[in-house]
Amino acid sequence: MKPVFAKLCEAFIFNKKKRREFRQEQVSKTLEYQIAELKKEVEAQRRMLSYTLNPLTMPPARGFNRVVQLLSLEVLKDVVRVCDKHGIQYWLDYGTLLGAVRHRGFIPWDDDIDISMPYTELLRFQEVAHELECCQLKLPIGSMGKVVHNDFLPESDEEWTQVYRIGTYDKIYPMVDIFPVHYLKEEWTPELAHAHVVDVCEKLYFAYEKAEKLQGRTLETWEEVFRQLEHEEEKLISSEPSSYVFTSIRWHWQHHIAPVSLIYRSKDIFPLKKANYEGEEYSIPANSELKLFKRYGEWWNVQFVGTHMFFSEVATEHLEKLIEHGKRLGCM
Repeated sequence: MKPVFAKLCEAFIFNKKKRREFRQEQVSKTLEYQIAELKKEVEAQRRMLSYTLNPLTMPPARGFNRVVQLLSLEVLKDVVRVCDKHGIQYWLDYGTLLGAVRHRGFIPWDDDIDISMPYTELLRFQEVAHELECCQLKLPIGSMGKVVHNDFLPESDEEWTQVYRIGTYDKIYPMVDIFPVHYLKEEWTPELAHAHVVDVCEKLYFAYEKAEKLQGRTLETWEEVFRQLEHEEEKLISSEPSSYVFTSIRWHWQHHIAPVSLIYRSKDIFPLKKANYEGEEYSIPANSELKLFKRYGEWWNVQFVGTHMFFSEVATEHLEKLIEHGKRLGCM
């Protein structure tokens, strides 16, 4: 119901155009209020579910989602085999780390695998990536690494760019994301470093949006923007171990955000330890529980997040490949 004042105002606006504009403005304000109230209600329901449900009793993934999980796990095993052979440091991170700590495997609704590496280790890994058997690494200049299963490889540089541009692909890419991590120079406090990263993320985001409009969506465009802004991140990077580490902006800029959880104490990461994930041992940070809390908050409760893949939109040939692999893996 409209406020009395609004009704009176509407009644005494004689100009037809202004009266229509006034009504539209009032409707807009009403809708904004309703949307805000609906968001509050949804958040309240989400929080109630997060406190009520026990994530440890939730059933594992099934169908196509489980096939993608197991194919991504094959990629992880291949990556870790090469890392162990050459003494390259890595650790499970983000949702994969949460799965290892809370589920000893995949979060039921997760559909990819995340690991982190010191950037110098990632460059070493790039040199020996030809030893990978079931997957292929793509590491554009100044970007994070993506290791994709051989049976689902992008067919061109343009398609690889789609994989890097989050939320823009409609095919299946069972893969492992590799996040570069740097030591932070001692003269930078976490607060100052975060403010700097926020600024760089904004610059990078708008620079790429502009370049993409002018030159198209290509890996060359991607790499050129990183070249222009690389020195901004280098201001933070220490060549020696230091008290803090930070995750490179090479991923988070796409969200146009830079969460505080990009920066961690080195002692919360190193020395690495082992944890069970889907029946095998993998490296995780020294203080994984604290790291997860900084990233997700109350990680022991259910965190409802969206999937990366929408199978209803996937091409038929990719679905047929998933069915074949599902039969091979015994989950379809």
